[in-house]
Amino acid sequence: MKNKQNAYSHKKPNNEAREVSVSAQRQAFSGPLPPPEILKQYQQLSPDLVNRIITLAEDEAQARRKLESDTLQANIEISKKTSSERAKGQIFGFSIGIVGLLSSVALASLGATVAASIVGSSTVLGLVTVFVLGKK
Repeated sequence: MKNKQNAYSHKKPNNEAREVSVSAQRQAFSGPLPPPEILKQYQQLSPDLVNRIITLAEDEAQARRKLESDTLQANIEISKKTSSERAKGQIFGFSIGIVGLLSSVALASLGATVAASIVGSSTVLGLVTVFVLGKK
């Protein structure tokens, strides 16, 4: 709490000097509840006012904790879903790669070497690109 006082001189029309003092006070606090001195003043204004202020602070704290808990739970669910999707993507990518390479081997054994090299190289090149550059 800060107190600030300033004194000003003022002359009356009959040249009498008169001093006027001005005082200002500013109070600030942080946290859910005001300091005990202010709570006492509130108590003097209205007997149930302090209980209402405390209840309000408790309700706000409970709502904040619930919001934090809900946010944490949502982040956990998103993380699980992302991990599951990543695993599925790797399984499907592996399956496509195996099918592409087996198709290339099958085409080569049938004598279609140009088609086999195109299928095999595009399969390997596609998989390498995805794993090196990542998904965009």
